[in-house]
Amino acid sequence: MMTLERNGYMPFGTFGKLIIGDFSCLTVERPWADNQPLVSCIPEGLYEINWYDAPRFSNLGNVLAITGNTVSLYPNNIQPRSGILIHPGNTMKDVEGCIAVGDSYGCINEWPAIYNSVLTFNKLLSILKNSNFNGGQILITHAQKQGIA
Repeated sequence: MMTLERNGYMPFGTFGKLIIGDFSCLTVERPWADNQPLVSCIPEGLYEINWYDAPRFSNLGNVLAITGNTVSLYPNNIQPRSGILIHPGNTMKDVEGCIAVGDSYGCINEWPAIYNSVLTFNKLLSILKNSNFNGGQILITHAQKQGIA
């Protein structure tokens, strides 16, 4: 199972750490905004995660899609959120409710950021492919609730 431990919800992004076995990387998401589509990170909870061939990221091959709880892969009348992916990105401006990965913190044009996103994303995909990942679960939580802060 994957775990995303969010470190804090701030107006300039929600930052955290994605953990899969011995591998971990940093994450950036939108701030919490009551689960509003395109402007909020998704709620904490347990979700399904699977490979997804996203046309927007066709140059990368597959990305990872999160579903379950309040999230579906495609828009519907039941779940308020759809198309939540894990993909490369550096600041909250690069995600519309999705999760971007990187390996270090910094700033880009005065925005808090994570760096080396494409490299980190490719490393994540390689680890998953080498472990024959064929879908699973991701637990999204807040580090302080786990006593990790």
